[in-house]
Amino acid sequence: MAAARFIVLIGHGGCLTTTAVIPEEQEDDARKVHFTPPYSKYRLQLTTKHSTTARSSALVIVEVGAEKTKYTVHRSFLTEHSEYFRKALTGSWKEAQEGVVTLENVDCDGFNIFVDWMYTRKLPRIPVKHDDSDDLGDSNISMLKALVPGDRILALNFHRAVRDAIIEDLIVNCPWYKAIIYGFANLPKDHPVLDLMVASHCLDYTDNDDTKENGDFQRRSQLPVDFLIRVMLRYSFMKSQDWSKCILDPCDYHGHVSEEDREKYPVKMRGLKQKT
Repeated sequence: MAAARFIVLIGHGGCLTTTAVIPEEQEDDARKVHFTPPYSKYRLQLTTKHSTTARSSALVIVEVGAEKTKYTVHRSFLTEHSEYFRKALTGSWKEAQEGVVTLENVDCDGFNIFVDWMYTRKLPRIPVKHDDSDDLGDSNISMLKALVPGDRILALNFHRAVRDAIIEDLIVNCPWYKAIIYGFANLPKDHPVLDLMVASHCLDYTDNDDTKENGDFQRRSQLPVDFLIRVMLRYSFMKSQDWSKCILDPCDYHGHVSEEDREKYPVKMRGLKQKT
C-alpha cells in the first residue's frame, strides 16, 4: 500500500476545516467530499481552526484509566469540546498550572474514540449490515464505551454524536449479546440506549440469530436479569397493541424536549416494522 500522507482539506472562504492521514489511493475520494464537514448531519461546527491550534501548540497531558495511559493533546481542543476540561484547565486549578489531568474511571477505548473525533469529527464506522461475526459485537462495545467519557467529561456534542450513531445502528440491527451485557453493566439504568436494545431485540430477534460461531448461543446464560425482565414486559406491551404499530422511531430515544425539537432533528429514519 502506498505511504499515507497528510491531506489538507479546505472549505469555503479558505478556512481550514480538517486534516487527516489518508492513503494516497484514497486521495480522489477525499477531495470529492472535502466541502462536507464530517458528521454534518449532527450540525456540529468546528470553531477552533487547526491552523490556530498549530500556531499556539499548547499541549496538556491526560492520564486515562487505572494504568494512567498518557495522551498528549492540544489544550484548545479539549477546552472547546469538553466543559470538564474547560473548567479543569483554566484558572488557578492544579491541573491548569501543571497541564496534567487524570481521568481514573474512563476506559482507554472510549477515550481513543473521543480524541479521534475531536481532531477529525469522525466516529468509527458501525457496519451497516450485521453478519455472523464476533468482531461486530466488539465494534458495538467500543461505541458504548465512548458514551461513558462523553458523559463524564461533559462533551455534549461528542456524546450526542456517539449516542445517535448507536441509535441508528440499533434501529436496523438486533443488538449483539456482547453489547447488551456491557451496556446493562455500565450505562445508567434509565439510559435510552438500554430501552432501544430491548425494543430492537423484541422486533427483530429469531433463535437462528444465536450461533456457536458468533458466540451468542453460549452467551444466552450471561444475559442480565434486568434485560430479560424488560424483554418480557416489552413483549406483553406489544401483544396488547396493533402489531403494525409496533415500530422503532429513533426520535423516541434522542431525548427531545419538544415536538418542535423532534421535527428539526436531522436524522429522519422513522421506524422498523416487525418482520413477518
